Amino acid sequence: MKLKELLKNDDFIQREVSKETSEKITLFYFKSICDEKKINDNIISSFYGTTHMAEFEDYIMSFEEWSLIDEEKIAVEKVFSGCLIILLEHKFYSVKLENFETRAIRGPADKTQILYDKELFRR
Repeated sequence: MKLKELLKNDDFIQREVSKETSEKITLFYFKSICDEKKINDNIISSFYGTTHMAEFEDYIMSFEEWSLIDEEKIAVEKVFSGCLIILLEHKFYSVKLENFETRAIRGPADKTQILYDKELFRR
């Protein structure tokens, strides 16, 4: 399966982003899985903020969960597992930008302290 075949799905996004210098990237992702705010804040803003494609490529590699993909078949698997696929100068990169929040169990918001007279319990 190819990424272009996924365009039949309404949830699948192919988005081209280009600069005036004719540099461009193409993003592939499922909007229900990937956080579009994170894509705008972390990927697109950084793309516009870099002066060279090599600088943006280094930025992609700074993500904790990134990989260089050598086959489009693997890119399709990655997009189904919640990754954003970035096509940059004929190379596919994957970055994990899921929309799922991790929730930790937190302690109670209010801490209650019981004050008592020790003499009451000595009887």
